[in-house]
Amino acid sequence: RICGGGEAAVIKRALVCGRGGLVAGRGGGWGATRLGGVVAGLLVGSMLLAGCWGLPSLPLPVTGVQASATFWQVTLTWDNPALGFWGVRVYRAEGTTPPSSPSEGVLVGDAGDSEAFADRGVSPGTTYSYAVIAYGADGFDSTPATTTITTASATATDAGENHSCALVAGGSVECWGYNGNGQLGNGTTTSSSLPVPVTGITGATAITSGDSHSCALLSGGTVTCWGRNSAGELGNGTTTGSSVPVPVTGITGAIAIAGGDGQSCALLASGALRCWGNNFYGQLGNGSTTNSSVPVSVTGITSATGITAGNNHTCALLSGGTVSCWGHNLFG
Repeated sequence: RICGGGEAAVIKRALVCGRGGLVAGRGGGWGATRLGGVVAGLLVGSMLLAGCWGLPSLPLPVTGVQASATFWQVTLTWDNPALGFWGVRVYRAEGTTPPSSPSEGVLVGDAGDSEAFADRGVSPGTTYSYAVIAYGADGFDSTPATTTITTASATATDAGENHSCALVAGGSVECWGYNGNGQLGNGTTTSSSLPVPVTGITGATAITSGDSHSCALLSGGTVTCWGRNSAGELGNGTTTGSSVPVPVTGITGAIAIAGGDGQSCALLASGALRCWGNNFYGQLGNGSTTNSSVPVSVTGITSATGITAGNNHTCALLSGGTVSCWGHNLFG
């Protein structure tokens, strides 16, 4: 017969008494396990199980394991067996060979009856193999589900006032920290203590962060920005903030970008500079102190090779090795 709901609950409570005593054997693969702990609890559970049909003493295998990775985390998902298991454990080994026994891998977590696990104990640019295995009354299933994945590498970082961003190999961007102005770029204004992917960016080659906004240079020479836009620092012709990236108007052929407090700038392949946003101190370099929500040309700069932006000023490195700056100059 099949156990009824009440009987199954009693069995589960009895067997849980011995859960803490499940320990790995010292060789021979996943099947080499033994039970310790509260023998009485296991004995009661075994006697109850003897009167039921259809509950295996060893759990069925975990199936459908999948992995995804960024530079700081590997996320695993899978399908649990239908019944007969207490929980699922996740083991990790560095390299392309999954653990063949508990002693060959690092136990990174017990997922309980969940079907997902996030491993944050990883390093960027490293290959890991995982064994995901169910355990039950008599130990581990003998055929763990396995997968192998390589974590991404972060290739650049930049920080704003209360948020930070990383450029990830492959061209994506992830940001973390304060998000009250949408400066994390994930479509929300909810702050995050963990990196979150910036929506829709797949071909970034450089990043920069201002006070409460960020920008990415894309592989085709265009620029996209997100976050606060009260002074036009997103460069899209409006002063409306955006929690997702918006294209900067009219920028093509950009090779570098820089973000200040409320201004942003792009260096073009021609050596010219374009800036947009807050211009209260003349930090856009166009001979005025009027803010601009679209890029304006920096006066007299035609041979720049580098650019950087401070709180309320901006500087360019010129081809002859000289430097030119403009904007706030209270302290020289």
